[in-house]
Amino acid sequence: MKHARTARPAPRGRCLVMAVAAIAALRCASTTTLADEPAATHSGKISAELLDASTGLEAFRGIPFAAPPTGVLRWRPPQDVAPWTGVRVCTAFGAVCPQRSGLTGLVGDALPPQNEDCLFLNVWTANARRDCR
Repeated sequence: MKHARTARPAPRGRCLVMAVAAIAALRCASTTTLADEPAATHSGKISAELLDASTGLEAFRGIPFAAPPTGVLRWRPPQDVAPWTGVRVCTAFGAVCPQRSGLTGLVGDALPPQNEDCLFLNVWTANARRDCR
């Protein structure tokens, strides 16, 4: 009697690897045009990259959504990020959470910068300028 072959599950973390590869590809953008008007958040104002002026497509990358989970905040519930003054330029992805070094071989390229300070949000929006408080 032959045994039925079962499909092997995808390697652990494969979706993460694909996401990291996509982020790495997006990091290679050539020039950055800032949106005209910053958006207001509960922590301060942020500016976006204007991707398409005709549609108002903007990308906010690397918006901190919580305090870095390091030191006394490690293994604790997320805390509010410290407010800032002025406008924070949010056009670059934040660091990714630390990963096993073996993932580099799966992606083929070096992983983006890794750091325990990795609680960032990325938002793409079109014609939706409004306060985010």
